[in-house]
Amino acid sequence: MANQPQDDRTIPASVRRAAVVVAGGDPAGPGPTPSTRPPWLLQQHYSGQIDLGRELNQRFSSVPLLSVIRRRGSPGESAHMKVILASQDGLAAVTWEASAGQPGVQVAFTFASMLSLRFSLDDVTAAGGMRWLQLVRGAQKGTVFLWGASRWEYDYLICAIERQFINLFAFSPRGYEAAARLTPNVRAELFGWLEAVWRSAAPPDEPPQLLSW
Repeated sequence: MANQPQDDRTIPASVRRAAVVVAGGDPAGPGPTPSTRPPWLLQQHYSGQIDLGRELNQRFSSVPLLSVIRRRGSPGESAHMKVILASQDGLAAVTWEASAGQPGVQVAFTFASMLSLRFSLDDVTAAGGMRWLQLVRGAQKGTVFLWGASRWEYDYLICAIERQFINLFAFSPRGYEAAARLTPNVRAELFGWLEAVWRSAAPPDEPPQLLSW
């Protein structure tokens, strides 16, 4: 079942039933204002003009493969936690950072130790993050969004699942984008780390049903 932005009444019913799913928004919270339009790529996706996963994979046809993972700090033991995903030659890397007790994460895509693009997902809730993990882990193919209640107005991620590998795409309303491909082992370790981060940040009295919307 697809969870599309609830306030966009222009999305055709056929697209609402598509295999694309969304995680990370607060269903009880405010969405974008009516005057805020999705980016051009998402407008095409919502109108059913493109296959979003295929379009992204064509745009980023030679993304680096990240097969090495290193951790620094862990939930419950460190105030600041970091996990670094890297290619075998060390040329490309993606760094995830989190603070203890906080569900927001920072994701930096680095190339050749010279250029780095940082994306801030500070408005992602613990429940939204856990839901995203559940959807990505259970999907064989498709795309899954990770964003907060403001959706495309702030930085967000799109995960495109293709059999064994997944491609991770990051977008910023400031006009820059980044992408990388994860091996199955790196994917599993990263998701385990993120699960620990979000579990440690979840309020103790948070209703469990929030993980299934």
